[in-house]
Amino acid sequence: MRMLKSANTKSLANDLSYSLVTRFYSTLSVIWQLPIFARQSSAHAHLIGVDFNAHSIYGVALSYQEQATGCDYQLQALAKVSLPSGAIIDHQLHNHLQVFSALKQLRRRLKISTLEVATAVRGHGVLTKVFDVPNDLAPDLMAHHVKQLVAEHLTESADDIYIDYEVLEASDAAASQQRLLLSAAHRAQVKARVALLRQVGWRPQIVDINYHALARAVDFLLAPRQGQSVLVLELSHESLLFMVLLDGQIIYQRLQFLALERELSINTDAVVHHAKRQLQLFMSQSAQALPSLGVLCGTVAGLSQLISPLSTQLDFKLQVLSFAHAFGQDAPSDPASPEFATALGLALRVASYRVAPCRI
Repeated sequence: MRMLKSANTKSLANDLSYSLVTRFYSTLSVIWQLPIFARQSSAHAHLIGVDFNAHSIYGVALSYQEQATGCDYQLQALAKVSLPSGAIIDHQLHNHLQVFSALKQLRRRLKISTLEVATAVRGHGVLTKVFDVPNDLAPDLMAHHVKQLVAEHLTESADDIYIDYEVLEASDAAASQQRLLLSAAHRAQVKARVALLRQVGWRPQIVDINYHALARAVDFLLAPRQGQSVLVLELSHESLLFMVLLDGQIIYQRLQFLALERELSINTDAVVHHAKRQLQLFMSQSAQALPSLGVLCGTVAGLSQLISPLSTQLDFKLQVLSFAHAFGQDAPSDPASPEFATALGLALRVASYRVAPCRI
């Protein structure tokens, strides 16, 4: 649905012909999104998503086949490689050699020959926010408006970040307004991930934001009805991500840092407290009804132990996110599914990228 790319890459990519794509794989310093202008055949193709976390790297490989009613996805492989302590600190790649070694192991374990992959950035160096902007702005005026928003909400220099935006549906605030999704990420995060993925032989096609990848995976796995909102809680050793989705779009999100240690068990009281507080804030600020579905996912062990206390305190039924409904017998055991949600969303992003040329 959404992805980032630099302004330079965007303008350059619009001028590329399909014959030049291979040459620019090696000459473009950073590829946020390299368009493939020819549609893929209806034969099975493979999709790979790679998710960098503080303590592990996760990979999901899918196969898909275009059909008249849509794409048919099959789960081909899951792989997880643990990282030495300190390899990734605060979502920054601290020890590149250790991360490179883990990526090589991940590629061997997936056993998929496809070269194109998608990955994501996360943490302090990421911004994603929805703004109301005037309707019917010309492209040059929209670009100018985006620059103004960036200057107002970011302290970093424009040279240090990548920025992209997507116009969403009309705003509820006024008929003269439309909603604009603005995304930004530090160049250093992107360049480091892209460089290491290339070193192990992969071709990074998309660098997404982890929020959007997770939302895509949840929407795919649950397939909620139109107008049915979904509460998503993602727990890691570093943070609790609270999101509410509506028709596949993120309508509310907050990130609460927890600073758990790898060896320690979950602080149930702290997680319940922060989740309850965020649900109260969402209900008071958005004037939305209580979400009708709720899922828990993340990379810490023992998520199932949180279902009962969270459901009780939130007065809301939660479930651990599972691959079983979408993939049936091909799905991994339920305890593994929540860890791979973001990587799944990245693999799905490659699918939509291949099926049609990107709009932005």
